[in-house]
Amino acid sequence: MKNNPLFSFKWYESLQFKMSAIFFLLFLFITFSIFMVLNTFGHKLIEEGAYLRLNEANSKVVSKLEKHTILSATLVDAMANIAEKLPNDINVYKKLILQLVDYKGTETFIAGGGIWPAPYQFNEKIERHSFFWGRNPFGDLEFNDGYNQLQGNGYHNEEWYVPTTHLLEGELYWSKSYTDPYSLQPMVTVSAPLIKDKKNIGVATIDLKLEGLQQLLKKVTHAFGGYAFAIDRNGRFLSYPDNQQVISTITNRDGSELKSFITYQELAKKQPLFNQFADILTAQRQQQLQNLNTTSQYSENLSATLALDSYQIDPKDAKMIVASMLSSRKDRHNNIFKTNNLLLENDALLNETVFVSISTMPDTYWRIITVMPYSKGIEKISATYNQLMLSTLIAIVLTLFILWLFIRYIVTSPISRLAKQVQSQVDDNCHLINDGNTQLFSTEAKGEISALVQIFNQRTQQLLHSHKEIEKLAHFDALTGLPNRLLLINRLNDKLASCNRQQCYGALLFIDLDNFKWINDSLGHDTGDQLLLRVAERFTKCVRSEDTVARLGGDEFVVLIVKNHTYSRQLNNESTIVARKLIDCMQAPIKLKGHQHYVTISLGITVFSNQNRNSDELLRQADSAMYRAKEKGKNGFCFFNSKMQEQADRRLEIEEALRIALDNDELFLVYQPQVDSQGICFGAEALVRWLHPEKGLLSPVEFISIAEQCNLIIPLGKWVLDQACAQLQAWSDEGIELQKISVNVSPKQFRHINFVNTVRDALSKYQVDANKLTLEITEGIVIEDIKDTINKMTILKSLGVSIALDDFGTGYSSLKYLKELPLNQLKIDQSFVRDINNDAKDAMIVETIIAMATHLGLEVIAEGVETSKQVALLFDKGCDQFQGYYFSRPKTAQDFSTYLVAQLTSTQANIHPIIAQQKYPLLIK
Repeated sequence: MKNNPLFSFKWYESLQFKMSAIFFLLFLFITFSIFMVLNTFGHKLIEEGAYLRLNEANSKVVSKLEKHTILSATLVDAMANIAEKLPNDINVYKKLILQLVDYKGTETFIAGGGIWPAPYQFNEKIERHSFFWGRNPFGDLEFNDGYNQLQGNGYHNEEWYVPTTHLLEGELYWSKSYTDPYSLQPMVTVSAPLIKDKKNIGVATIDLKLEGLQQLLKKVTHAFGGYAFAIDRNGRFLSYPDNQQVISTITNRDGSELKSFITYQELAKKQPLFNQFADILTAQRQQQLQNLNTTSQYSENLSATLALDSYQIDPKDAKMIVASMLSSRKDRHNNIFKTNNLLLENDALLNETVFVSISTMPDTYWRIITVMPYSKGIEKISATYNQLMLSTLIAIVLTLFILWLFIRYIVTSPISRLAKQVQSQVDDNCHLINDGNTQLFSTEAKGEISALVQIFNQRTQQLLHSHKEIEKLAHFDALTGLPNRLLLINRLNDKLASCNRQQCYGALLFIDLDNFKWINDSLGHDTGDQLLLRVAERFTKCVRSEDTVARLGGDEFVVLIVKNHTYSRQLNNESTIVARKLIDCMQAPIKLKGHQHYVTISLGITVFSNQNRNSDELLRQADSAMYRAKEKGKNGFCFFNSKMQEQADRRLEIEEALRIALDNDELFLVYQPQVDSQGICFGAEALVRWLHPEKGLLSPVEFISIAEQCNLIIPLGKWVLDQACAQLQAWSDEGIELQKISVNVSPKQFRHINFVNTVRDALSKYQVDANKLTLEITEGIVIEDIKDTINKMTILKSLGVSIALDDFGTGYSSLKYLKELPLNQLKIDQSFVRDINNDAKDAMIVETIIAMATHLGLEVIAEGVETSKQVALLFDKGCDQFQGYYFSRPKTAQDFSTYLVAQLTSTQANIHPIIAQQKYPLLIK
């Protein structure tokens, strides 16, 4: 029989033609996509580039102005600092001010300056006694005493004076622009408060000329053909390209006429196109005033005070002044430089579309408006954009062409040659055989692909065996040969589906080897693997062939049992029998490497039926029951019940909520006083509380153990330590001195590698005396790693931190370590104190602890003291420090402050009569 040629196809069916066509279409598609993307986002990028150029120009403007304003601010701050410390000597003030104001190089922009004491401050008999030097029309500084005359309102009622008296030390106030009546020049005044003994005693000022400001702005903006101008806090122009539009005539004090700048609202009325700027500036002012209205009553009262104290400030101006003062204070604190960019369709001066940048000068709250023509802004970036597009298209063409050649060389041509070689090896009588079990590939394609598909079909049968091997690896454990988790889940889901269709029930046994980690770590993983093999063999022999024994991973195994009878106690009994058999099969030792090893197991059992449970839920139930069996002592089994699951769900809920609580400030500290035998509070124990948004106040018992288990105890412990140190320092700042504050430390927190650094950082951050901090640790921490414990405690003690052993006598025996540990204090647990008056054993234990601490030179404090009889007996045994409800419950920080202040006004308020009689007999009489 003659073969049908495999390569009898048209030229347009060849792989090379198809690849060429694909690359051509790909080129068209990429070119079109790039064009659309650049056309869509290109204009945005062009505008962003223009804004960058505009912001650079705006930054230059601000930088030029800052050179003058910063120097002036520095001078006026220096004048204020010096004036606060100078004696009331007239000649000294006159010489000093002249030397400061006449600073070399400032003649062109500093018009004068002075010191303005508050009324009767410089001289108790003279209301006004200022020292002012100003430049005359010839530019020379002259001393002016006119402000000291009693006629008129007085300088302490001026707009530049009154707000300054409400500033903090180091803050500045910039006045609105005005025309100086002496030099007849537009200017502004920068003022600094004089603070002495936390009291305002006057104001220091520097007057700045605005003459030449527009020339400076014109020079900076000349490069891009735009312009810039400035307005002050009240919206009054400081400069404008067309001065004639923004200057008006006002009447001087002596009746003469002066030129003064108008506001931007007044210009908007004259020039409608300027309304675009006016609307933006007004919106910013309204936002600023709105922020003022939402701050505090303090702002409203300050506005009213300014308007009342100065005849030059109306209520509207007062609000703007206060808003500017508070905004500048916030911006300075946050290091903010505010800039707003926008695009205007038509400019009042340039009559074209423009880019606009509005920035706020730091401290001065002047607004600098920089305007750039749209055509100039996009000029350079447009050229770059066109070059980029052309270069991109050329790069695409070259890349696709090279890629086409590369693929043709390494893919298309080799495939064609390979197909021809395969064709030459096909026998005339060779036929493809299908065994009927596997569907082979078929294709209607022609050319080289058809030949390759035929060869693939010939190799398919060879892959079937490999597929079966892969299937086995995917569903069975490689070590033991048991079903793995995937196969177990599949079988369990099938059984659950059967349970939903018919009345059948089953049980799931979750098995974990006890102390397997010790064998793995001590004898090696090879030995551990051998042990798992032996265990798997024993488990398999204990169950029926229809049951499933699976290995989930590590040392975890699962047994799946399904019964067709109706659920009853019989299923529980059968599950118990299987569990017993599994436990008993592990009683015989397992010999590994010449040694016999005894291994026990813990089992968790859950029973299921047709109640629509899923496999994940059943595994969680059985796992939960297994851990319950471990808690009960291991080498046993435990059935799952709903209470166990509720506890697990609640634990998960608390854990998730606790993570959120740490970020949402839901936690807070309370402080329980620690008192001496006189009833005087000398310290406090910081205790954490949680105000849950839904559950209310939660006790530490409900979340501390969970925090330990999920490792949240580390950030929680750090938070408690920081809060306690911060509160201790806050009380100290209030004049409330506390000898010590105690903070509980969990075992995980103490073992953390950075624990010592955490304590050191908290003490440094809040400037807390280390001698005032006591860390309370439990006996479990001591014996877990005695060397590490002693090392850390020694370092902490070298810092000055005290160490207290909490709940002493309730944990592991650690008496032999007491002499080695650098302890300061033992705390008698409340379980011994509770029945100390009724239980002779408890009384003897307490007496022993106190005697032991005395011999070791340690302090002793009893906690859980609730009755006067307990106080008397403890004191009789030698304990003179107490903590408990008898003296006080834990208090919030504010209540604790009140408690301490109240103690200062009472004497031995909580002294027990017996103690008082023994130690202070004269006081009792």
